[in-house]
Amino acid sequence: MKPTDCTQNEEGNGLPEGWLRTQFGNVVWPSKNKMEPDKQPEARYLGLEHIEAHTGKILGVGRASEVKSTKSVFRAGDVLYGKLRPYLNKVAAPDFGGVCSTDFIVFDQKIWLNNRLLLWFLLQREVVEYANHNSTGVELPRISYEKLAALDFLLPPLAEQHRIVAGIEKCLTRVNSARDCLSRVREILIRFRQAVLAAACSGSLTEDWRAQSKEPRSSGREFADRLWQRRLGESNKSKSWPMDETFLPQANGIPDTWHWESLSRCTDVRDGTHDSPKYQQTGVPLVTSKNLVHNRIDFGTAKFISPEDHLQIAKRSAVEKGDILFAMIGTIGNPTIVDCDRAFSIKNVALFRTLGNRLLSRWLSIWLESPHATRIFQEIAKGSTQPFVPLIVFRGLPIPLPPTDELRQIIRRVDQLLGHAEEVEEHHQAASRNVDKLTQAILAKAFKGELVPTEAELARREGREYEPASVLLERVKKDRGGNHNNPKKAPDKRCRNTALMQNA
Repeated sequence: MKPTDCTQNEEGNGLPEGWLRTQFGNVVWPSKNKMEPDKQPEARYLGLEHIEAHTGKILGVGRASEVKSTKSVFRAGDVLYGKLRPYLNKVAAPDFGGVCSTDFIVFDQKIWLNNRLLLWFLLQREVVEYANHNSTGVELPRISYEKLAALDFLLPPLAEQHRIVAGIEKCLTRVNSARDCLSRVREILIRFRQAVLAAACSGSLTEDWRAQSKEPRSSGREFADRLWQRRLGESNKSKSWPMDETFLPQANGIPDTWHWESLSRCTDVRDGTHDSPKYQQTGVPLVTSKNLVHNRIDFGTAKFISPEDHLQIAKRSAVEKGDILFAMIGTIGNPTIVDCDRAFSIKNVALFRTLGNRLLSRWLSIWLESPHATRIFQEIAKGSTQPFVPLIVFRGLPIPLPPTDELRQIIRRVDQLLGHAEEVEEHHQAASRNVDKLTQAILAKAFKGELVPTEAELARREGREYEPASVLLERVKKDRGGNHNNPKKAPDKRCRNTALMQNA
């Protein structure tokens, strides 16, 4: 969307009949009303943090008593445009009055412009791109009204504006309904995943398999003994910690062929560095809890340390392919099986080494995400400002061990069920992207005059006259005292009393 240099009518410009191509600043300009918050401490307050990006939704409100310094005043129906970081596209038209951050440009209502039309105009992707391209400042980019004033603006007749707004909002009601349905799908997928993991770790997922299997089966205790003997074979310095039975489920709800064992008898339990090595631009990645995302390592957000610091950390916890990493501070969880040979160090991350036992690695990653394990970690981390699970807790943590033949069945079924869930999630994400595109497609049609019948078309059908946008703009010029090309000379309506805030 490019700025235009002059006002043009529809002839020869491909505009809908009765529309006018002009500049944004010829039609709308900012309100200059200001107020000290302490004048009306109970007035509602809106900051950028209260507006959802790209949607126009108001997420919450504050009170004027919570802020200081002069604020802008707005009335119900005024449009608030976030000029700070315009790429966030924070625009809203509250149905109440109050005061707002001066990081908003307030556009009060004009008799020649439906302010809801202005709201949807500013929420267009093309306007966001224009504002972002014309903003100034690096860390805190801002778009000025003077830049916005040069923006290309297509003005429809007033009666048509009202129909366009009604058409947009009717369509978006359906879009939002679809978006709500899609959000419920995501919630269902989360619950389904948790149900599968819970069934896997309680034995109910393979209950039918146990009933039908006629072959003699080994026990979970035998599996646990083999794991411990293998650990001893790797190093005679292997240590185990007693199982903390306070973390066992009250009903001890596992099949009688399964066995509870402490995590330290099944795996080599370690953690990363406790120090804060010096970061540098390049070097060896240092993976922290924040870099474990959706059961994968996000190297793109990892910081770097020197090879020397990496070697020092590796003496304590060298990471190998097949190890399981687990965030032990902050957002607890995200068990991740290391599937690469890349050298990196860890900090605030627990490491479980299964000595190449892929069956155990997959089972452990399943159990660590199960509802039972999640509840344990939440209980341990509760009450602290920074959630944290100590290494000693991991070492004594009880883990249920099925017989190996049943374990294979469990993993096969879990992977199959979660694979179906991932397919649904992919379709869900594609549908969500399409829904997001629908909003912009609707706005594009609306501002091309294609969403509802034009005023000119209806007037011909009904055999009546209509007021084109060119006449509407003449009224704008008169209201501004002939200074329609100079927004700075627009009438100054400063708030001199509290009457303006009566609808706050």
